[in-house]
Amino acid sequence: MRRALAFLPVPICGLLAVAAVALAAQPKDGTFKGKSSQKADVTVTVQKKTIKSITFFGYCKGDKSHSKFGYGFAKLDGRVDANGHFSEREAADPTIGNGQVVTFQGRFVTPKVAKGTLRLRGRPGGPCDTGKVKFTIKHK
Repeated sequence: MRRALAFLPVPICGLLAVAAVALAAQPKDGTFKGKSSQKADVTVTVQKKTIKSITFFGYCKGDKSHSKFGYGFAKLDGRVDANGHFSEREAADPTIGNGQVVTFQGRFVTPKVAKGTLRLRGRPGGPCDTGKVKFTIKHK
């Protein structure tokens, strides 16, 4: 009997840890701001556990003038899954037909912090490719 009781706390602690992780994955409503690995601004707005807006600034790899650009998603799926993951993909300005695609994906690691990657890339030889850029954003 004593032996069985000695092992009881371990499964209970495990269940509590899993529950805490599941709760931590859902974002708080409001604005999240931070920087990318390019040291440029990233801003995400969340409402009712749904991403409502994403804007970021960045630099094209190999751009000798180091011109900064800004980008905001026109249409968003906005879903955040039960584990806090999100992923957005969009053709950048399809009216000019430059073949650029923007991706923004990551995970809410706590209700107030998300980490992920973003990328703006054109067709091979196209005008811009940021490469995979990491970001961390925090609730403000």
